Amino acid sequence: MNKYMIKEKLIPSYSLFTSQETIKNVAFDDDDFDYLEIDATDFTHCKLTTMNLSNDQFHNCHFIEDVFVNCDFSNVSFDNTLLRRCTFIDCKMIGTVFDNCLLEFVSFDNCKANYLNLARTQMRTVSFEECDLSEAYWMECTFKNTVFTHSQLRRSEFLHTSLHTIDLSSCSIEGLRIHPQDLRGAIINEEQAVLLIGLLGVHIKE
Repeated sequence: MNKYMIKEKLIPSYSLFTSQETIKNVAFDDDDFDYLEIDATDFTHCKLTTMNLSNDQFHNCHFIEDVFVNCDFSNVSFDNTLLRRCTFIDCKMIGTVFDNCLLEFVSFDNCKANYLNLARTQMRTVSFEECDLSEAYWMECTFKNTVFTHSQLRRSEFLHTSLHTIDLSSCSIEGLRIHPQDLRGAIINEEQAVLLIGLLGVHIKE
């Protein structure tokens, strides 16, 4: 979704990443910025490549038109944070948390996001393409124009999160946990219907 060029390339550093309220037009590459706590910082038109950001905490931050390639977001926490027109490509996002966030025009491509945890998060025009979302947890999330394509949703749980109009037909959904009411209106294929019929408390007699 997000295609643009970084207009300016500054020399990045640990202090730049942690001490500025606004970071704009910066490319970060192949560095370890893990176990950081970042508060009220705006990242705009930045590109991060092969960065280790694991176990970082981002509070009240804004990410606008940023690109993340092959970055490690494992156990990263985003809370009260905005992500708009951002792209995540080949990123590791195991156990990543989005709490009370807004994602607009965000794409996740080929990301390993087992145990992804989203709570009270709004997703507007968001795509997950060829992502591993196994055992992800979605609580009180809202979807608008959200797309799941060829992604793994095995044993994922949706709690108070409606999948109305969401197309899951190209995804793996074995062991999906969801209340039947929240599944109403989702788009599935025939094989998936057999997997999900147990949620209705009925059995197929051969």
